[in-house]
Amino acid sequence: LNRPLTLSEKIVYGHLDDPAGQEIVRGRTYLRLRPDRVAMQDATAQMAMLQFISSGLPKVAVPSTIHCDHLIEAQIGGAQDLQRAK
Repeated sequence: LNRPLTLSEKIVYGHLDDPAGQEIVRGRTYLRLRPDRVAMQDATAQMAMLQFISSGLPKVAVPSTIHCDHLIEAQIGGAQDLQRAK
C-alpha cells in the first residue's frame, strides 16, 4: 500500500486466509478471512445456534460467544436481575 496501515487495516490484514495469494482492490475484492472468534448478540444468536445445531457438526470451527444484553431487563440490581432472568 506504500503507506502506514490503520488499526482496522492491520486487524483485517492479520486475518486474511491467504495474504500472499489474495489481490486486494479497494471496493472490489471479496476478502477471505480467518477470524479468531465469533461474537454474537442475544437477539440474533438464537437463529445462528439453531442453524448450527441442525447442521449436525460436532463442534464449531472457532470459539463462539453470545453476549446477552438485549433480553435482560434491568430492574433491581445485577445479581438479582440475572437470577430473575433464568
